[in-house]
Amino acid sequence: MVKDKSLGESADGGIDWLRGRFINLKNENKKLKERKSAINLEMEEVRANEKQTLSKLTNTLYER
Repeated sequence: MVKDKSLGESADGGIDWLRGRFINLKNENKKLKERKSAINLEMEEVRANEKQTLSKLTNTLYER
């Protein structure tokens, strides 16, 4: 027997699957946003360290 989706016979399973998929995608999106934020913070720290190192080297160069 072929189930007719237009009659809603298997729609509940499809809706449950879609709801589960949506929740999974939403959770994955949240994790990705958190990871992106962590990477951005790390990049800012690296840039600040590089700027500080460059400043120290420039000062050392001027002193010599």
